[in-house]
Amino acid sequence: MWILAFGGIGIVIGLAIWGRRVIQTLGSDLTALTPSRGFTIEFGSALTVLLASRVGIPVSTTHTKVGSVVAVGYWSNDGAVSWRLFGGIAVSWAVTIPIAGLLSALLFLALRGTL
Repeated sequence: MWILAFGGIGIVIGLAIWGRRVIQTLGSDLTALTPSRGFTIEFGSALTVLLASRVGIPVSTTHTKVGSVVAVGYWSNDGAVSWRLFGGIAVSWAVTIPIAGLLSALLFLALRGTL
């Protein structure tokens, strides 16, 4: 139970600190969005999550959302996607995995004797 509470607190803090910036990045910096493009992005990411769940593949809703934004931006009439920004997002995803593992290991070592 405490792991769920700890994770929930982390999500709330992350949203409070970086939520606005993430929304700005996906909503206008990565590609220009309109209401119809927004619908297509939501539909595409929801369909991806449903199909992956049906097959049994674990997927990140964040990854599916960014993938949908890039796909809609790429296939739109202007084809305007900030590939440099997308590259930065992809690098941050790759860096997140070892950092999260290291922090988890350090937290485990620090709390190992207390629980």
